[in-house]
Parts: sequence; C-alpha cells; structure tokens
Amino acid sequence: MKYALCIIVLLGNLHWSMAQSSEPNISLTFTEKTRKEVLLQIETLTGYRTFFSEEWLPPGPISGSYTNSPLSTVFNDLFGDTSLNFYISEEGFIVLTRNTVIRDTLPPSFYKDSVLTQDTDLLPAPTVSNPYPVSEETTGTRVETVRIGKEQRGLSSQNFKLSGFVRNAETGTPIPNLALIVKESNKGTTTKADGSYEIELKAGAHILQTQAIGIESVEKRVIMFNDGRLDFNLSESVERLEEVVVESNRTQNVENVVTGVVEFEIAEIKNIPLVLGERDILKTAITLPGISSAGEGAAGYNVRGGSTDQNLILLDDA
Repeated sequence: MKYALCIIVLLGNLHWSMAQSSEPNISLTFTEKTRKEVLLQIETLTGYRTFFSEEWLPPGPISGSYTNSPLSTVFNDLFGDTSLNFYISEEGFIVLTRNTVIRDTLPPSFYKDSVLTQDTDLLPAPTVSNPYPVSEETTGTRVETVRIGKEQRGLSSQNFKLSGFVRNAETGTPIPNLALIVKESNKGTTTKADGSYEIELKAGAHILQTQAIGIESVEKRVIMFNDGRLDFNLSESVERLEEVVVESNRTQNVENVVTGVVEFEIAEIKNIPLVLGERDILKTAITLPGISSAGEGAAGYNVRGGSTDQNLILLDDA
C-alpha cells in the first residue's frame, strides 16, 4: 500500500510541475484601457478563456507593457491591488474569484498517511474555514455583506485586523466613544476621539453592530479574508416620545392679581395638630411660616412683621 501511495504523490508532483511549466509567456502592451479590454486582449494572444464578473472589475483605465513575461506576472500586476484572485488552469482557462483562492490540491489534513504530508508547500491549508454566512437574514432585516481583504496562498494566520473610521454622514465629523460589538461573541471595541477604531477578528463571517446614544444603529456582515479597512458613515437618530400634556390653572395669574394669597382646604386644616381649643382659621394661619400671633389674649395675627390691620380674610369669597 505504501508503494501505491508513493506513486500517487509522484504523479501529483508531476502534475503540478507540468501545470507550472505549461504557463505561457506573452508580450503585451496597452495604454489607457480598462481591465476588461486587457483581458480580452490576453484571450486573443493566448487562446485561454477568461471567466469573471464585470461588476467585480475595478473602474478606470490602466497602462502596461510586457515582453515575454509569464501570464501569472501579468495577472499579478493587473489585480495585485484589488480584492480579486486568479486561477490559471493548464486546460486553457482562467478564473477570477472575489477574495477567495481556488485550490486544485487537497490540504494536508485530508491525508492521514505521513508520507503524503512531507511537502506542505504544494498543499497549502485554507485560511478561511467558514467564509460565507449560512443566512442572509437576521431579525427580519437584510444585512449588508462586506468582504474584507484578499486571501493569500500559504498564509497561516487565522486572525486579522479590521480598522477604519466612524463619521457623521451629514457633517463628516468623527463620532467618538461609539461601540462596535461583534454579535454572538464577547468581543467589541470603541472609537477614539478622532473616530478611528481597530479590532481583531477571526477568519470568516461576523455580524458587526454599532451602538451609541443619538446615533443610528447599523449591522453589517463582515467576512474576513485578510487585514482590511471598513468605514462607517452614520446618521443621527432622533427618539420621538409620546405626547405629554401638562394641565394647570393657566389663567390664575391673569384673573387674580393679589400676591401672597394662601388657600386652606378643610382636609388640610383637620390634619394640623392643635393643643388647646378648637380649630379655626386664625390658629391654622399661625402655623404657617412668617405668620405669628399678635400676643397672648390678643386677637389677630402678624404677617412678616406687619400689623394686625393689614390682613384680609375671605370666607367663601366674603
């Protein structure tokens, strides 16, 4: 059985070597052309068929010149600064993928025999174990999906840094002390005074939510392929309350121009403690601040130092 396994390994290495050696070299010159036009020109020169989505291609013209250069070198220059990866097959086709890498070999963990895992460079392990979300819906609302970074061959890291700025959508000013929370986990961070943030996330999909008083709450599905940047432009959130009606005797100050008026309710008079005699309006008034008795055995009372003849008592408006 070991001999058969060794033969498979040799055939696999031979297949990989043939694929590398069969890559064509091309001479190409283009000026102020779109990437789609360059891809069509490469198809004409090499006879390879290219599969891609036009909406993935970055806009704007590009220029370049190559003389007897490997096809992979040309594609690295065309898409090295974008989120697109490419796969060149010896069967004569080229596939452009968004963020992810196409692998034509199995990872080392697939094999249990140690003979097949000696050369790990030929069988790189995938860095993104779960790059795509299971559901596009959360809490009944559609969540925008954002892909961060570009997967690279041979990259062993499983944690990547996400950074960016949070600004006010109307004014462009930074929003400090805003919380960014990774749902279904205990991770999170807050923005600094300049609105910047940085958080480390594992490879794969995460739901990122913003929370701040007076700022709208936004959820985004972030798929981490590598280090990258994500900016937020958020609007102010206005909380609308129910109508509050304040009722009062609003015409009292207009109808009654007399100041210093104190009204007694019968229920209040009954609650005032009294030592001797019966409760009457004069004895009740003396318990108020600023009012004192005119003296023992004397009738009347004094209000804030006034005399007894400066007071008016109305009983039932009489």
